[in-house]
Amino acid sequence: MKTTRFPLDRSVVLMLGLGAVVIGLVWALFLRQPRPPTAVSPLPTLAANGRALYRLDPAASEARFTLSEVLRGAPTTVVGRTTAVSGEIAANLADLSTAEVGPIQINARTLATDSPLRDASIASYILYTDDNPVILFTPTAVSGLPPQAAIGQTVAFSVTGDLELVGLVRPVTFAVTATAVSDTRLEGHAEAVIQRANFELAIPRVDNVADVSEAVTLELDFTAVRE
Repeated sequence: MKTTRFPLDRSVVLMLGLGAVVIGLVWALFLRQPRPPTAVSPLPTLAANGRALYRLDPAASEARFTLSEVLRGAPTTVVGRTTAVSGEIAANLADLSTAEVGPIQINARTLATDSPLRDASIASYILYTDDNPVILFTPTAVSGLPPQAAIGQTVAFSVTGDLELVGLVRPVTFAVTATAVSDTRLEGHAEAVIQRANFELAIPRVDNVADVSEAVTLELDFTAVRE
């Protein structure tokens, strides 16, 4: 028996293709089960060498990024936050010339804004957190500290180091203020501004989003507890 084949109309093929794209997008943004926040590898411990060791307390610390965009025609400030941070500080308040800041690690998969849809886009198409679950800042120099500090005194200084983001490493300097609020507790704030282009952070094209800022502010509000 001869089988008769009917050619598909091009418009039907196009509709089928568009339908597949839409289904894939819906699955990626809404239905796909995100990977659980991975437990990051422990950081090496700083040597005391006559200094007190303070460890960041995630329950009282927060890492953030801030940028601006135009969303549906309205200027919008986007803030992503996480408390999944770890790191150490070694300091002797009587001799701050020996102070040292260890690597600071952030679990990128836990960063969240006020929009789950935006979070999915950031994770999948900007930070690629499946392949880059960790953001790592490795200090190489601490500068501007006074010779010593007293309990309750706030000091300002700079920490320069290598920021590893989406597999790229670039030098970044954070402006830091810190206070020893007691013998066992340090509190402070660190801030730096990076340019998206330096880390090749391209923004996907979205109809409702425009004019995403090139500059991104990175911040860390930290509490470190003496071990």
